[in-house]
Amino acid sequence: MLSMAAGGALSETFWILCISQEEMPAGQAVFIAGFNFFANSLNTLLSMCTLTSAVRSYDDSTSLLRSPAVVIGTTFYVVGMLTQTVSELQRRRFKKDPANEGKPYCGGLFSLATHVNYGGYTVWRTAYGMASAGWAWAAVTNAWFVYDFSTRGIPVLDDYLQRKYGEAYTEIEARVPYKLIPGIY
Repeated sequence: MLSMAAGGALSETFWILCISQEEMPAGQAVFIAGFNFFANSLNTLLSMCTLTSAVRSYDDSTSLLRSPAVVIGTTFYVVGMLTQTVSELQRRRFKKDPANEGKPYCGGLFSLATHVNYGGYTVWRTAYGMASAGWAWAAVTNAWFVYDFSTRGIPVLDDYLQRKYGEAYTEIEARVPYKLIPGIY
């Protein structure tokens, strides 16, 4: 669990320092840090309680590997983290090229879903929940992020991108049928 919390913190720090091209207001940074602290602490507490942990006993060093929720959760954590990071790096490389100024990016992983970076985030957060506290907590975590992104995050960003890029973004939305996770939503 510590590795997953640290991975999330490193990912966010890398995004702020190396990928994002915009300043983040202090209030937003405090909110994000507080949310991450809360979510990571909750996952840790749930993983330590016998009633909720994905691992029912720690008899030996192989207990973690015998838990399907931990193995699957860890695998999807890596997949989600890579999806989020690689997609952001692909977009960053596109945006750094002066020939692409004023153009929306729809290549690489973004050709599979218009907000595939959010999809990667949703996958690794859900997987972290699964590895911590099993299938039920993973379902709750997933429902929360899918709801939040589908009702708040994606509509707000779609509106912004539509205003900024106009017809070019409309064409991307027509060509890329998925918003968050390719083949699902």
